Amino acid sequence: MLGKLVERPGPVLADAGRDRLGFLVPVGTAAQWAGGGVRCAGPGTWLVVPRPGETADGISWIVPPDGSGVLTDAAQLELALHEAAARRDEEGRSE
Repeated sequence: MLGKLVERPGPVLADAGRDRLGFLVPVGTAAQWAGGGVRCAGPGTWLVVPRPGETADGISWIVPPDGSGVLTDAAQLELALHEAAARRDEEGRSE
C-alpha cells in the first residue's frame, strides 16, 4: 500500500516471529499518532536492528536505510494503513 503512495518509503523493519512491521518516522510522530493497533517508540527508546542485508532474531529490513536520512512520512503511512485495513475488512466479508 505505502509503495503506491510514495516512490520510496523510509526504512522498514520486519519481525517475522511476531508478524509485525516497523516504520522509521520523524521525531514527534508518536505524540500525534491516534491510529489503533499502532505502537510508537517515544523519546529515549532504543532500537536494536540488524545491519542492512542481514537478519537477527527474525528481524530484517524490508526497506533498508540508504544513508540519505529519509524517513517514512507519517501522514502517508497513516493513509496506507487505513487503506490496508479497509481492504482486509472487504476480503474478510467476501469469504
